[in-house]
Amino acid sequence: MEYKVQTNDGYILTMFRIPNDNVNNPKAKHHPVYLQHGLVATCATFLGLGKNSLGKKLSIGI
Repeated sequence: MEYKVQTNDGYILTMFRIPNDNVNNPKAKHHPVYLQHGLVATCATFLGLGKNSLGKKLSIGI
């Protein structure tokens, strides 16, 4: 899921929600985690390794 957020000074940021697809425990309680890439990186930094990526592992609580 993609969300657009506008800052007080007018910048529009794009935020992504990585859904929990853990079929073993779909109702597990998870806390939100904010990941911020560096200046010359993209959101793909956290998803580039598929199931082994940091973003995916955090979404299923590993």
